[in-house]
Amino acid sequence: MSRALAWLIAVTAVAVAIAAVIVNLVAAGRGAQHSLDVVGSVLLVLAVGAPAAVGLFVALRRPRNRVPWILLGGALSVAVLMAGDATANLALYDDRGSTVGAWGALVAFQWPVLFLWPLALAYLFPDGRLPSPRWRPVAAAACAACGGARHYSPSKTHRSPAPLAIGDSVMMGAIEPLRRAGFEIDVRGCRQMSEGLGVLSSRRGAGALPNVVVVALGNNWTVSIQEIRRAMRIIGPRRVLGMVTPRGAMASARTSIRAAGRRWPDRVKVLDWAARSAGKAWTWDGLHLTPAGARGFTRLLSQAKSWPLPGDTSEFGEDPPGGGPGGGAIAPP
Repeated sequence: MSRALAWLIAVTAVAVAIAAVIVNLVAAGRGAQHSLDVVGSVLLVLAVGAPAAVGLFVALRRPRNRVPWILLGGALSVAVLMAGDATANLALYDDRGSTVGAWGALVAFQWPVLFLWPLALAYLFPDGRLPSPRWRPVAAAACAACGGARHYSPSKTHRSPAPLAIGDSVMMGAIEPLRRAGFEIDVRGCRQMSEGLGVLSSRRGAGALPNVVVVALGNNWTVSIQEIRRAMRIIGPRRVLGMVTPRGAMASARTSIRAAGRRWPDRVKVLDWAARSAGKAWTWDGLHLTPAGARGFTRLLSQAKSWPLPGDTSEFGEDPPGGGPGGGAIAPP
């Protein structure tokens, strides 16, 4: 691979990251949903600039090594996805039918790509080759770990319609207990809140949104108060939204969820998994559930089955099936 190509990828990645920051600032100024604050903007530029610089440095000296090209490709993928998310948020806020916004949303929902290049580095570092051919199936399985969305019906129906639980790889560890508890489940590894909003929007458009929805996301990226407001608009004023606080590093997600519960107590119910599981051996890596953790997770979410439905007293109306102002990206589940 040519050195000129390395320069092109590195410069493009940094330029696109800066463009994403600018579009986020414009979106924030207009009151649209946005994913980055000032600190997040700085971190994005660093997260793109660091691997781009290292990749460029090594590629100029060892262009045949795969590792620098993985770093360059990873930096570019982060920048492009964040730019797509920012573009979708801004364009769909101004015009729900925006073609630019739709394309931005399509790009933004390819989040699993962000997990592929670190995996590739782990397997190919330092010389750009797998340890042996026997590692090929393992590497392929790791790349497919995020996978596609999976849907499960409840094995027992305690409430009609069954409450819907939307989650990521954490919820995957509790699928069977949740099904037995009467939940319908829509789950995918690496899922973020922006994709969860797409699931809600698609379900509403299909007339398949139940009265109670529980969202357990925030492990792969934070959850903002704007996204929770968006979810409330999608489900409408006569349904109740349960938000599960994530464990781990996403403290801003926990802050947003708890603040929403205090502000709209009839509409948003907080299921504080972070607090409930603190100090317990319920995960094997700090996030993903052990069998005991799956039981505790299910007991917590089962509180949703007894929630009363709110009356039409919210400050929020109901979005039409296609979405609403400030909507952010919408994608099929």
